[in-house]
Amino acid sequence: MKIIIKIICFIAMICMLLSLSACGDKKSISADEFIKKMKDNSYKTNDISDQYSDNSEIKSVVLGFNDDYQIEFYEYTSKSMASASFEKNREIFKDEEGSSVVKNSVEMGNHGFYESTTNGNYSCVSYIDNTMLFVKSSKENKKEIKSIIKKLGYNML
Repeated sequence: MKIIIKIICFIAMICMLLSLSACGDKKSISADEFIKKMKDNSYKTNDISDQYSDNSEIKSVVLGFNDDYQIEFYEYTSKSMASASFEKNREIFKDEEGSSVVKNSVEMGNHGFYESTTNGNYSCVSYIDNTMLFVKSSKENKKEIKSIIKKLGYNML
């Protein structure tokens, strides 16, 4: 009996190590890469960095949008600023959640991801290193939004 328990524990430990090794650091993209990828996927873009010129911790802000929603891309001066902005937006999303909510959250290493679907809305915030994506839309756009976020490399699920 003790041998079986040891074998099960050993197998569980190997599985955990393998799963953790697959959760390494993610690679962020630049504002220029965001613009290119959004245009390649038929989105319009608008660089609104000048609207944030009084904030020395934001390097650039670019919108990728279509007729139904927009995805905001932020490049900060540091990972800690992106992480703090991610956390602030995640808390705002949590405060807006109703009694019926579907949500997913991942945060480890140099990245974090949070999404929720509630009250007819889909919200997502994701960061890698010193960059962050933010989107809030009608839940009807959820599948399309998740697809482009995955193409950008910011979907952690």
